[in-house]
Amino acid sequence: MTTNKLAEIPTGLLLEALKDRIENQQRQLATSDKLANAVPIEEAAKLISGRRNQLGMSQQDVSDITGVSCTTISKAENSSMKVQLDNFIAIAKATGLKVWVA
Repeated sequence: MTTNKLAEIPTGLLLEALKDRIENQQRQLATSDKLANAVPIEEAAKLISGRRNQLGMSQQDVSDITGVSCTTISKAENSSMKVQLDNFIAIAKATGLKVWVA
C-alpha cells in the first residue's frame, strides 16, 4: 500500500509554499529581464551622455538637478575616473535612465 506524502501536508501549507515559489520565480524573471539590458559601466556612461544630449540638457542642467559637480559629471560621462555610485545613479536618473547594480 502506497501513501501519498502530499496528502499528509495541510492544504494551507501547500498553497503557501506554491505562492512563495511563484513569487521567487517572478523575482528571478524580473532580474533576468534587467540583466538582459545590462551594459558595462563604460557603455552606461556613454548612454548617459547621449541621453543628456538627446534631451538638450547641459552638464550644468544635470548638476543643478542632482547637486553633482559638472567636473564629476564630465568625468563620469567619459569614464575617466571612479564616481561614487550614488552620484552615478543621480546623474542617470536626471536623464531618465535607470541603473541596476549586479
